[in-house]
Amino acid sequence: MSLFTPGIRDVGMLTHRGMTTASRPFRVASGTHFLPWAFSLSFSPTHLRLVIALLAGAGVASPSVAGAQDAASPYCRRVRAEAESRAFLLLSPRMMVQALHVPLVGGDTTGMGVVQGQPWQARAALSFSPMDMARGALVLDQATADCERHVAREELGRTLASDGSYGRLTALRAQLAYLASQQPVIDQLVLDAQTARDDQLITMQQLNDVRLRANAIARHVQSLEAEAERLREDEAERHASGRPIRAQLEDYEGRAIAFARAASELRRLSPWQINVSAGVVPLATVDWFGAIELSYNLGGIAQAFAEDAAVRAYEEELRESDQEARRAVERFERRMRTSARDLRDELALLDAQARLMDEQRALLVRTGEETAEATQSLRMVEMNRIELEGERVYSRALLAEREAVGGERLGTNDER
Repeated sequence: MSLFTPGIRDVGMLTHRGMTTASRPFRVASGTHFLPWAFSLSFSPTHLRLVIALLAGAGVASPSVAGAQDAASPYCRRVRAEAESRAFLLLSPRMMVQALHVPLVGGDTTGMGVVQGQPWQARAALSFSPMDMARGALVLDQATADCERHVAREELGRTLASDGSYGRLTALRAQLAYLASQQPVIDQLVLDAQTARDDQLITMQQLNDVRLRANAIARHVQSLEAEAERLREDEAERHASGRPIRAQLEDYEGRAIAFARAASELRRLSPWQINVSAGVVPLATVDWFGAIELSYNLGGIAQAFAEDAAVRAYEEELRESDQEARRAVERFERRMRTSARDLRDELALLDAQARLMDEQRALLVRTGEETAEATQSLRMVEMNRIELEGERVYSRALLAEREAVGGERLGTNDER
């Protein structure tokens, strides 16, 4: 969608479309010979800087909408270029030359009639309107607001698109960090098994069982790392565990309203028209001419109320429309609440398994010094415990992410 509806500029006339503001500048349109420059009763610092620069002799303006938005976004580059294309014309004066054929009244060339001199006259003029300077600044402001709105909408859209995998990258990182911390323990268990085999305390098959279990955990770590890398490379998943989704929603709605207000500033200029022109006529002696015209459309009084109503209606639309982001976020939160309940049930089962494994491990620790078989069983149980605890770390981290989104934190099951 284009940021601006193309206006019609015919000898200085410019039309705009947009949405609401508190400032009430007035608008000027040029007449047959003049191109207006915009003037506003209500200047922002940005507008004032542009006015001063041009009045100080900056000549043709060089507007820019550089800001903190995503400079790499094709959308932002496009709307900035469109805004600058319009602003260059609004912020620059117009020069013109005319060749007029003036009829001689009654053939009188004595200086006593209406026209003196030759039947052809050459004229040179410069026209501008302070009003268009304000319009040019507002066009740039609107482009910046639209870019900010687009960036916020894209961030929110990526989070909503992540849906079922929301929070998984954070959970995978937590699981991988835990398994990495347990790698020295796994290596020591394999080394102990090798020592026991060298001492003829266990069979080769039992040593291979320990090695195979350690290798299985290593392959599991590799698969988790591959999944985490896939999520990092995926555009939607990369932003899935960023800011809270409610913060993203508020940011988007705030920037959408700011864009609507920036657009409305252009419409509020419409009732005002100012025509300013000056030029020279090279007769026997060079003389000059000039004209200033100020007009106001009385419909602007009612327009101000309509603009305020339009903004209020847009704010309500953002909150209530099924097509807007708020409804999508609410649906997303409901899915996260359902997922959180499922994760709590899953975590309860993992906790129960962990308690049973702890009991088995405690029993083997008490008898491990008595038999080599008990020591070997303890090694296998310890391998299983590490992998199970990794699953619990993952489930707890994912549950925390989704509870934060769903708005309910009922508490997890007992943690070790």
